[in-house]
Amino acid sequence: NMTQHTPGPWQVTRYQFENGYVGYAAGPSDLAIAKIINCSYVTEAANARLIAKAPEMKNRLESHVVMCNCNSDETDLQANGCPECEPDRALLREIEGQP
Repeated sequence: NMTQHTPGPWQVTRYQFENGYVGYAAGPSDLAIAKIINCSYVTEAANARLIAKAPEMKNRLESHVVMCNCNSDETDLQANGCPECEPDRALLREIEGQP
C-alpha cells in the first residue's frame, strides 16, 4: 500500500510566521507543508526548493523503477535485486515507511 502524501506540484513561497519572521515555505499553493527557518536566507531558500521538488523526485523514482529493464519476475527481484533499480526501490520503500 502506498502512503498518501500531499500531492504535488509544490512550490516555494515567502512565508511570514506568527512571530513576524519572514522565511520560506514549501508545499501546494494553499498549504505550507514545510516551513524553513533558522538558517541563513540563502540556505532557507535552497532547502525550500529541495523540499518543493520532493513529489516530482518521487514520481521520477517510481517511473525509473517501472521502466527498468531488469526483466525479473517479482520473486527473483526480491531475492536478488536489480543493480540498476534496487537503490531506487530501496529509497521508495523508505519514503513509504517500509523496511
